[in-house]
Amino acid sequence: MSVHVRGNSWFVRYRDTNKIQQQKHFGVGPKAKAKAEAYDLEIRLLKKRGHNPQGVQDKEMNIQDLYNAYIKDYEQLGRSQTQIRNLNYFFNNKVFPDFPKKTIQKLTHDDMLNFAIKYKDLSQSTRNRYFMYLKALFNFGIRHELIKNNPLKHWKKPKEEPKKFQINDDDLGIILKHSMPHLKLALQLCFYFGLRPGASELFNIKWKDIDFDENVLNIFSSKTKTSRKIPIPDNFRTKLSIAKKSSHTEYVIEYKGKPVKSLRRSFASAVKKAGITYPVRLYDLRHLYATTLLNSGADLAAVSSMMGHSAVTVTANVYYQSMSKERVRAANLLPQLHEGGKKIARESSNAPLPTGTNHPKKKSKKFKVANVGRIDKE
Repeated sequence: MSVHVRGNSWFVRYRDTNKIQQQKHFGVGPKAKAKAEAYDLEIRLLKKRGHNPQGVQDKEMNIQDLYNAYIKDYEQLGRSQTQIRNLNYFFNNKVFPDFPKKTIQKLTHDDMLNFAIKYKDLSQSTRNRYFMYLKALFNFGIRHELIKNNPLKHWKKPKEEPKKFQINDDDLGIILKHSMPHLKLALQLCFYFGLRPGASELFNIKWKDIDFDENVLNIFSSKTKTSRKIPIPDNFRTKLSIAKKSSHTEYVIEYKGKPVKSLRRSFASAVKKAGITYPVRLYDLRHLYATTLLNSGADLAAVSSMMGHSAVTVTANVYYQSMSKERVRAANLLPQLHEGGKKIARESSNAPLPTGTNHPKKKSKKFKVANVGRIDKE
């Protein structure tokens, strides 16, 4: 049993328990190669357990067998080490102890609900994340024809209470005052560009990604596998140029000549020194970026694009509730009512015109993209 390629086509060759040679083809390209390697691993696991690998059916597999194939495929797709560590921790500590030997074919939706009950005291977002991990695992098995039964086929993600953040630009300024140089630059990047903190964006930015001639930051997000360009605010361009002159590596965020992999401790220390008593996370700076722009009148579509959201509706659903000025403006559009049937204060736009008067033509509105490249406060 082994993985082979003929031309550009990947396939797995193995022998069943009757020593008859079998082949299964997966197509061409990197994804086909990953599928073939995952399938080959399953064949090896099943033969090790003394089962007939013919067909690789779900009746032979438990969750741990499927996960071994899943995580190998996950690594082949170039996922970040942080994501892989999170998955390994969840399955090794939460899932495998609960389902040690039960095959996937025998798992039911009730089994999954009983699993969720164990973590009823955790937040809804955490429970949702656990179920999304499991559903992704089962979908992988279905997609690769490793299993036929998905216990979470009909599960739908419950709505979560929006996370509240309290950080404002004044408090951020105080935190900056108590931050070490590498942390200060990281916080400024998060605020001025709305970056996702961590390895997916912030820690992966290199100096070559900053185009000082075009005045843009080019970002590739390993989380969404998408690229975007963000204008560099005028009042931050000089600070970036100065930081580049003193850099020792190709990475923008560095410490003692090495790329930074975590800011958790240094950020917590700066927050404590700043006297901030409410909970604050690095990710809150991304929220602050969005709400500051939107409350300053920036175009919703432009902000959505700069944040790397897949659709404007994502930005609207998450941030429009925090646009206090827009809500106040909308509320004040209502006319004033008078008691006793008197005429309302504002003339109705539908009132009939005098006989022989032509209705004025309505001018179409032209939407302009606001200049969202500059944030004055730091």
